[in-house]
Amino acid sequence: MNKSNFPFSGSPSESSFPLIEIEIATITARFGRSTIWRNLTATLHGGMITGIIGRNGRGKSTLLKMLSGVLLPAEGTVTHRIDGQSIAREHLYRSIGFVAPYIALYDEFTPIEHLQIHADLHGVTFNISMADLVIQSVGLSHRRSDRISTFSSGLLQRMKCAIAIALNPSFLILDEPCSNLDDEGYTLVEQIIRRHAKRGGIVILATNDERERMWCDTLLDIEKYIP
Repeated sequence: MNKSNFPFSGSPSESSFPLIEIEIATITARFGRSTIWRNLTATLHGGMITGIIGRNGRGKSTLLKMLSGVLLPAEGTVTHRIDGQSIAREHLYRSIGFVAPYIALYDEFTPIEHLQIHADLHGVTFNISMADLVIQSVGLSHRRSDRISTFSSGLLQRMKCAIAIALNPSFLILDEPCSNLDDEGYTLVEQIIRRHAKRGGIVILATNDERERMWCDTLLDIEKYIP
């Protein structure tokens, strides 16, 4: 992907994404010899907000990791396309924004430093003005120069959201995105999600939260694929 597509390389982009989709073809998840779920099939298109639902321990996080390219399914395929062209798995990280409770941050660094590291790891030119806009969008401007070690759990979750959206990903994948957030945090996450979908991006969130379900255009119940 060309660097000019990333917010840190110029003005923050509010333009529409190209045509994107994720094709999930009869995928199966196993843990050891046990099958968690099997033959899950769906096609997700740009502009969709899809909720992954099901009881705890049923493999929602596993599915998100497969959709982000971190895990491979035991069977079946997951294909990401932009303008009809498949994205190679080794390049998928450039197009994915991921939020999850188990993602770790660096205690000794500030929000600005986190975004600079994130840009550097992706080979993107860092622009502090653009980084400030990202931090502002998650309500952390007043803490931009504070070490992460001083943050509450709710502020840490906001920082994870900032990192996820910083490089303007086509696919936004969220595992319990409002974990530890107050009502203001819920509103910020909803704004991020709806803005992303409005621009033609794909949003996928695993949730058992009724408020988060209400944001979704469609729900994928993982329980239906458990043998």
